[in-house]
Amino acid sequence: MIKRLLIPLDGSDSANVALDVGADIAAKYDATLKIIHVGLRQPTGHMDLYKAAERSFGEAEREGGWTSDHKNWPRHLQVLDHMGHMILKEGEGRAMSRGASAIETDIDWGSESERILHHAKHPPVDMIVMGSRGASPLEGYFLGSVSHKVFHLAPCTCVTVRAAEGQSGLSDLKQIVVPFDGSDHATRALELASDLAGKFGARLTIVHVLEHGWSREQWLRVVGEDSLDPETRRALDEAGTILPAVIATHMIPMAVLKELGEVLLRAAKKAALARGASEVDTQLLDGDPFYEILERVKDADADLIVMGMRGLGEITGMLVGSLSYKINHLAPCTCITVR
Repeated sequence: MIKRLLIPLDGSDSANVALDVGADIAAKYDATLKIIHVGLRQPTGHMDLYKAAERSFGEAEREGGWTSDHKNWPRHLQVLDHMGHMILKEGEGRAMSRGASAIETDIDWGSESERILHHAKHPPVDMIVMGSRGASPLEGYFLGSVSHKVFHLAPCTCVTVRAAEGQSGLSDLKQIVVPFDGSDHATRALELASDLAGKFGARLTIVHVLEHGWSREQWLRVVGEDSLDPETRRALDEAGTILPAVIATHMIPMAVLKELGEVLLRAAKKAALARGASEVDTQLLDGDPFYEILERVKDADADLIVMGMRGLGEITGMLVGSLSYKINHLAPCTCITVR
């Protein structure tokens, strides 16, 4: 399922924890881990790293060792190039110590988001793993800047890493929450979450927030006609015929909505167990999806959210800039958004 991962590394604590997460996943899936550093034009926000690179650069100059691949550049840019290679070398060692074995490294120059997206496509990767905040509020990888652009434009699954103090990687992964609405994206998210739960020995909680705005056709698409008892099917058919569709979507009785949600969750649990998860809970919720999902994540003290980028409906579904973006932006833990 996961063959190649991409980790942008800038030397910040947040990016290093993202590297730990990526290395843990790469080790479990025997995947190739590509670590890149997009070179800086100014050392702002990275002064400790820059000073260390200056010392290393000076020692290499005196001893005739390697300093930079760009001898014709101004000295401060050569030092920044030197710093980038230091970051990559340290990152490679860190990833190897967590069990990643196939590791590629590359330093690039240009717009951070553009170069990350380029490396995500050439060759294609299955997952980009990024820290939620970089080395500085202005230049780091945080939502609203580089990671915001990558999240919106990436051709693959994105992982936004947030870690509690002292937490590192996924070695202590205990609880995964996956919102599920039966859509294709949610189904792929459930498959990945179940796979991760099995490989890391974590408990999986599948949540469904009642969809009051769905039509009869949308419900039948995700639950299937054969899964419904005659009474539920009859009530659903009546709601779809007594009023125009735009109104009828709100006429499905609450008891029927709950039964439909339970049918959906039972099928999701069965699929999760078949995929490798061993401990699976389900939760049927009602209310604002954003609030309900985040509250469930907090109540469960979840370490990881796995969700689809896009849901079943274009208004109520998980659209970029809507539910998936808001949860990714405000979740208290690491969030995987599956395309």
